[in-house]
Amino acid sequence: VGQLSAKEIQALDAGSWFDAKYKGEQVPTLAEAVKALGKKTRLLLLIPNLRDTGDLAGAIHKTLKGRKGDLLVFTDSESLKAMREQAPEFEYVLALDEKVQGWLAIEKARSLGLKVVRPFRAQVNSEFVRNAHAKGLQVYVHFADEESEMRDLLGQKVDGIITGRPGRLKEVLKEAKK
Repeated sequence: VGQLSAKEIQALDAGSWFDAKYKGEQVPTLAEAVKALGKKTRLLLLIPNLRDTGDLAGAIHKTLKGRKGDLLVFTDSESLKAMREQAPEFEYVLALDEKVQGWLAIEKARSLGLKVVRPFRAQVNSEFVRNAHAKGLQVYVHFADEESEMRDLLGQKVDGIITGRPGRLKEVLKEAKK
């Protein structure tokens, strides 16, 4: 996708892989997706490396301006810093590579003045969560689709779970409240 223009992406069929009735559905632009979700939906948006992308930071800022509570996730601290200089009103999250040790992810997030760290599931254990919380960081774990993983993470007191199975997570959360 990174090699395609917006026009080329818009020409793709984004629906038929899911079901024939969605054939011809286009990939929405960020502005279209944000509008469709409305202001009550909180976004967790992974931003690509901003180096050599023209004014992508400006376009993102313009699209999200006026929204509250969205989290902008970066895998690159330099891009995060550049975006934050242009748009300090947003909440920023650093998502480090899964090979990075947990304590380093926590320290890097703290050094950048962040409130949220987004580790991979394999990096998270109770000690990681306790350390992050002790340093004032929320923990949003990336990626858990199985009920057992979700339950385990909830038991570790994470603040958020990123999943491709939101319905499943909703059921696990309901169960956990009982």
